[in-house]
Amino acid sequence: MTVGGKQIHYAWLIFVGCCLLTIGGFPLVYSLLAVYLLPVSSGLGINTADVSIWLSADGLAALAAMPLAGYLLQKKNINVCMTVGALLTIAGIAGFAFAANAYHFIICGLFIGFGMPYLFGLAEVMLIGNWFAVKYQGRVLGISMGCLGLAVAVWSPLFTWLVQNLGFQTTYLINAALVAVLILPWTLFVFKRDPADKNLLPYGVEEGHSDDALEADAHVGMRPGKAFRTVGFWMVYIAACTTSIGMAFDNHQPSIAIEFLAPDVMSVDAAVSFSGWLLSCYGIGQVAGTFGFGWLLDRMKMKPVYGLFLVMFAATFAVWTFWHSQAGLVAAALLLGTHNGLATVGYPLLIRRLFGGKYYSRIYSIVNMSTAFLGGLATTLVSLSYDALGSYANVIMVAFCLICCIAVCSFVAMSRIGKYKWEDDGCAPALQQV
Repeated sequence: MTVGGKQIHYAWLIFVGCCLLTIGGFPLVYSLLAVYLLPVSSGLGINTADVSIWLSADGLAALAAMPLAGYLLQKKNINVCMTVGALLTIAGIAGFAFAANAYHFIICGLFIGFGMPYLFGLAEVMLIGNWFAVKYQGRVLGISMGCLGLAVAVWSPLFTWLVQNLGFQTTYLINAALVAVLILPWTLFVFKRDPADKNLLPYGVEEGHSDDALEADAHVGMRPGKAFRTVGFWMVYIAACTTSIGMAFDNHQPSIAIEFLAPDVMSVDAAVSFSGWLLSCYGIGQVAGTFGFGWLLDRMKMKPVYGLFLVMFAATFAVWTFWHSQAGLVAAALLLGTHNGLATVGYPLLIRRLFGGKYYSRIYSIVNMSTAFLGGLATTLVSLSYDALGSYANVIMVAFCLICCIAVCSFVAMSRIGKYKWEDDGCAPALQQV
């Protein structure tokens, strides 16, 4: 690809597409629920549970679709797979404009649940892993996933304005059209699973240099059946699933603010208002954590980076325990957001380092499926723990113990890197030079 007389590697076009996939995927589908919830429920005369029930249908559909998506993205035409996934998602969002009751929302949720596994998470990590040498994967994936937080900051106020001025039915159609414009051109015409499809090497792999050739891992790896029987897989599986408590505590920040600040520091109403700033601080930490994890991973070994981010994750709960003030809650929110670096960059690349890229999508789909399911369940589990233990202070102590478990599992998994035998299919130009 030539731009302005300069030769640009096709991998950078893949990268731009992945960024737009992040911007036009998850935030335009899931992050706008709060924008629509009350206007839709009041406009249709139904309760908010009937509106949000599509998330449950989506979760069940995604749970069933994720392993199949992992297989098809690896084995079949990636343009067809991702385009079908995009069309299902777009149809689900557009369907919301015509929904009148809970059953309609459930049907739309099923469409989205069957479509999104082909767009968010699996495909992006696979494409970036295949198109970029290992030494660049961290920062590129970090930037791509970091676009999620930036997109939410843009889409939320924009769609709030659209709903207020155009109504939710029209806004849902605009929402669907925007997803189509941002995603379909890339899934139809640009994305290619492998650099070999364009007669290229991954970016950062120089022809004739064996050391650089080893940086390409798209055609080497361990079979899923063997990977699932290793200690490394189960350690990273437990760590990734347990890390979902971070998302749960983000949802509980308003309640934590009330317990720690009212009535001594401020009134209950003031604490509720203040919690809106905490959610924004969490978003800032989320973006910084995702960018930072990827950037550091390309410049340091994996263990120190994991260690730093696990310390920041644990520091969240230490701050909540000892610093009950507005400044303390702001600091905790910023620290909590950084756990997104572990969830969206750390664990995907750790799995790739353990088992290679050849069967990556099929192996990671199992982890991604479980973390997606537990991410929604974890909020309820924190609520139940609060009811059983009587205060967030006690729940936070339990969470601190869980982070110790995450740390042990993560470091055990990292100690297994390089210990497993990978297969080589001999198809990658880079690997044939070794």
